[in-house]
Amino acid sequence: MINYFLKYMNALFQDIKIILWLLLIVFVIFIIIFLRYFVVRVFWIFDNKRINKRFYKNNNLEKFINESIVAQKKYKQPANKVPFMINISNGYVNQGSIIEGLDYIKSINIEKCNKFLKGEYYNYMSYFYCLLNDLDNALQYYKKGEEFINEYSKSPKEYLIPLRTLGYIEMLKGNYPEAEKILLEVKEKLVADSYFKTTIYLNLAKIYVKTKRYSEAKSLLESILKGKIFPRDKSDAEALLNEINTNKDKENI
Repeated sequence: MINYFLKYMNALFQDIKIILWLLLIVFVIFIIIFLRYFVVRVFWIFDNKRINKRFYKNNNLEKFINESIVAQKKYKQPANKVPFMINISNGYVNQGSIIEGLDYIKSINIEKCNKFLKGEYYNYMSYFYCLLNDLDNALQYYKKGEEFINEYSKSPKEYLIPLRTLGYIEMLKGNYPEAEKILLEVKEKLVADSYFKTTIYLNLAKIYVKTKRYSEAKSLLESILKGKIFPRDKSDAEALLNEINTNKDKENI
């Protein structure tokens, strides 16, 4: 009886040892996966910060695009890869190649992205269509993006990019008071050296030209042109200044 009990306890002990070893192996695998994810994420944050500095601080579109191309090849997970691909499309647009940027962003697969990233993706598409004065597509993709962002956040209005797009859409609709209200709201939330300061000033200037407030428009455009800005913004600002001067000349006749 005692021998049987000892054999039973020995077998039980061996089973427990196997279970503990299995648990240890599972734990080690979990730690390895977690550390790998953590390390990849740390590198991603570093790359994202460095590349965005090219865009927002240095206005260096060539490096912004090229480094984003390298980064999107480096990462496999959609959450890490897609933001750099959106960067590339945004870079093309700010170089003045709106169609190229739009074609590129359409090629991005966002099926496995989180809701916020999907919202950001559709919002950029909407804004690119705004730049082409395509109100129907701009509205379509803005609504898609809004749905995802609303699901992701209880305070979607805290995000400046969708607000900027909404202001542009209202401007295309011809609803200039509402467009101005939205863009001024974005302007109040901007940091001093933000890239969006240029786009918001430019869109406000467009509204002021449409409503014949030429002095206000001219003041904004001249402040834009004093700084280092992207080719598309510079072209738009110079075209608006020419329009203002032409309209003023007509009024003086």
